[in-house]
Amino acid sequence: MTDAGQSPTTVSRPFVREVIGRFRGELIDVRVRLGASLLLGLLSVGAALVVPWPLKWLIDSVLVGDGLPGPSWLTAWSAHRPQLLLAGLLAGVSLVANSTMALASAAQKRVDAGTRERLAFSIRHRFVTHLGLLSPDVAVDFRSGE
Repeated sequence: MTDAGQSPTTVSRPFVREVIGRFRGELIDVRVRLGASLLLGLLSVGAALVVPWPLKWLIDSVLVGDGLPGPSWLTAWSAHRPQLLLAGLLAGVSLVANSTMALASAAQKRVDAGTRERLAFSIRHRFVTHLGLLSPDVAVDFRSGE
């Protein structure tokens, strides 16, 4: 399936198009699940990008006191509030971001596992149906195990 200039793990575009064309019906059946998996993955990555910032602001603003300022809304809000309240707020934001990341990642893995199972069942069913349509002479002509 590979050209002379390609490594064995590289798959050509016509091959990918052919596979997608053959299994278009199965892919259409799970398109909502694939979309949900994509959105959950994006949510997980977005939460992972947010996770380090509350800790950075907590260390810079509360513990050090003279570190780099956070965003302007946080600096203006924290100027008239006790440091303990700011620390609690940032810890809460960090907890929410970590929880969101973990839950979205777990949900994505669950959706992906269900999608794989559904696709495998559909393809297996299609294959067995095809074998059932073949004539009995095929089993005699193409025996295996000898």
